[in-house]
Amino acid sequence: MLVFYGFGRVKKEKIQDFEKGLIPFLKGVSTEDGILDFKVFRQNDEPTRYLFYETYRNQEAFDIHRKTEHVDEFYEVMMDSFAEDPIKGFWEEVASK
Repeated sequence: MLVFYGFGRVKKEKIQDFEKGLIPFLKGVSTEDGILDFKVFRQNDEPTRYLFYETYRNQEAFDIHRKTEHVDEFYEVMMDSFAEDPIKGFWEEVASK
């Protein structure tokens, strides 16, 4: 299992367009077999901050995801919504219940 997260701040004037743009993006994500979980969260006390939480079956599934049309479209259209470059990283599970 591979966990990826992205954390970024969206420009206030772009929030509505950003959230609207997530709908077709997530429809594309839902067609991918290698994605175990894919969620986008908005911070309660700072509504310009978003967290992408993504769980993939393995590295190959992540690599396939990065080559899809909906990811290309996301980067072309949605990245302009961010006020700064998102922080991204891979995570390894060290404990669970």
